Amino acid sequence: MNPEDRFDWLIRLASEQLREQPAPYQYVLVDEYQDVNPAQYELITRLAAFDRTPSKPTPGADEDDREQPGYLVAVGDDDQNLYSFQGADIEFIRRFQQDYDIPGDGVVPLLSNYRSLPRLVEAANAFIEAALPAQARLKGDSDRVVSVRTAETTEGGEVQIGRYRHRYHAALGVACRAATLIHGGAPAHQLAVLAREWTHLHEVQHALREQGVPYQLLNVREQLRPAASLIGSALREALTAQPDMPAADAHATLNSLREGLGLSERDRAWAAILHATQDLHNTTWGALALRIDAARPLAQDGVVLSTYHSAKGSEFDHVFVLNEGMCRHGLLSRPYQTALQAIGIQAFALPTDEPLPPRIRYRIDGDPADLYISAPELLGEQGRAAVNRYAHHWPDLTRNHLRLSTSQGVSRLGSKGTLAARLGRVQAQGTVRAQGATILRCERDDEWYDRAGYVGTATHHHHVLPTFDIEEPLRE
Repeated sequence: MNPEDRFDWLIRLASEQLREQPAPYQYVLVDEYQDVNPAQYELITRLAAFDRTPSKPTPGADEDDREQPGYLVAVGDDDQNLYSFQGADIEFIRRFQQDYDIPGDGVVPLLSNYRSLPRLVEAANAFIEAALPAQARLKGDSDRVVSVRTAETTEGGEVQIGRYRHRYHAALGVACRAATLIHGGAPAHQLAVLAREWTHLHEVQHALREQGVPYQLLNVREQLRPAASLIGSALREALTAQPDMPAADAHATLNSLREGLGLSERDRAWAAILHATQDLHNTTWGALALRIDAARPLAQDGVVLSTYHSAKGSEFDHVFVLNEGMCRHGLLSRPYQTALQAIGIQAFALPTDEPLPPRIRYRIDGDPADLYISAPELLGEQGRAAVNRYAHHWPDLTRNHLRLSTSQGVSRLGSKGTLAARLGRVQAQGTVRAQGATILRCERDDEWYDRAGYVGTATHHHHVLPTFDIEEPLRE
């Protein structure tokens, strides 16, 4: 059973349990309700103890006096549905009013946008209205989202659209613009390039390298939080042992602790911790620990490359969006063109006449789902010692099929994952070089520890998460 099927199975199992033993929760809050799928909808319905059976009203009783053991608050926007590929269906948010018998005046549209400048909000409105008929949306023509950031700039932001047929030309145009913005003073981490899939960012990585622009890949999976890394958990343990200790300079304090622990500064989590604590001065060790807890896997330097889904909820000053459907194949149809031109959207010139490079270089970051987390060789005394040595010295890794090692194994890919097969295909025509990205702290799972034959009492182990530097021919 793959991880996604196992997760769906757990949701269905939980729903069955709630059918027999109703939840004790009176109030339930669900965010991003537009992204629920049928199994999640059933689970939410049972958590909220919603009774679909219509009851006869009591004569003279107030509307709010009806018997209903639970209450559900759902927050969502049907214009922001991103997970249809995982079975999410916006029909559930559209019928929320009917499901929970909410009167018309009980629906309160939240139309103030505090994040984006006016021009971007106008472009989003125009695009959505051209894509979806009014009857297919909760918000009608009179309920348009409006930016409240009108006083910040006289221009209201800038939106441009460019067309390309080969992804490399889009990548080159983006890299050149990014280099210009950074040269003009824009912080690199305030620039983002987003695409539907990680593979669509390979040419962007190559073009940024050619322009000398640093970049980073942003994956917001929970296990990749800096606090979940070896260095993050070790620093946090030291800080929380003396929470009232003063720290006049956050970075000096953290660096002194890191050096005392003997941990390498090449761990990617270290750069993210520094970024998260850069504005702390005259603070305490306890406050530093809290900041590490909240840190995202994002460093100070480097243009951010991410997928639409990983970047959801993030904010950047400059964002480039690669859309393979519209711009690569010229599918920006007339209704979209008319709507966007009406509000003054300009063209983004792309170097479509530039020759294609024969080969490209890019990076593939491993994902926790790619790993055999509880590999037996990592749970024993020698494996734990090998990972600990790696955390201190951070040498390059040698890859032998699924095993990644120095003198001993420190990481292992899962045999059922797609990454190992993909690396094998790349190596047939290109080169693959492996090194560590970060070291994950993996909590004990008794079932997997028993399967691996581990008889010790340790509550966790560590696993090196690899990153792979790739060079291969550019696909036409």
